[in-house]
Amino acid sequence: MKHFYIFVMWLLFHQINLFSQQLSVDHLFILVEESAPSVKMLVDAGFKNDPDTLHHLGQGTSAVFFNFNNFYLELLWISHNEEAERPGNKIINMFRDQKKGGSPFGFVVARSSNETDSIPFPTESMYADWLRPNESIKFALSDDMVLPSIIVVPRYLDYDSIKVRYPEAIRELTDHPIGSLTLTSIRFRGPGSISKSTAINELLRQGIAEFIEDKNHFVELIFNDGTSGKRIDVRPNLPLIIYY
Repeated sequence: MKHFYIFVMWLLFHQINLFSQQLSVDHLFILVEESAPSVKMLVDAGFKNDPDTLHHLGQGTSAVFFNFNNFYLELLWISHNEEAERPGNKIINMFRDQKKGGSPFGFVVARSSNETDSIPFPTESMYADWLRPNESIKFALSDDMVLPSIIVVPRYLDYDSIKVRYPEAIRELTDHPIGSLTLTSIRFRGPGSISKSTAINELLRQGIAEFIEDKNHFVELIFNDGTSGKRIDVRPNLPLIIYY
């Protein structure tokens, strides 16, 4: 009986530990030189974009969004060079790396439970004027620029929290001409060895995303398990294929 009790306690501890580290898909951003051509292509394909362009104060970037039931897609570009060059801005490093063959993707994940939960891979913080005081975005440490950047967003900025604050607006933005869409899987393809990224291996372990080695950078978004059998390929404007 004593051994059974010890086993149960061990199991509970490891379950609690696992749950405290559980992450979930939040959103994806793609680096672009300008938004207009890509936005038009996605709108023509049957998607509705948020008409408001967001400027990230102090970060030097702007963004356009496409919202879905449990996920959103962000197109991100440099709009203010002087702001973008501020020390500590990790986003500008992503743009620089992209010009040298680096990944155009920032894959943003959220902590599934408490804000104080530990992140199960090493990170470094980025602070910016547009964030709340003392809040930061966590970038996973990586030695390979050709792999997607893995980012953990503060709890108040995750998509679930945004939907609670702006339910009517989000409901309107997710009403796409092609129908209601829920992200069911996401596959990143590109060069680089995933073994070099502790964060990517953790996401693979949790079944959050797939990362497949390929000679070209692109991402596949699968909505509604691809039940309609339809496919939208917007390359080369965007390194993106959508199934729904």
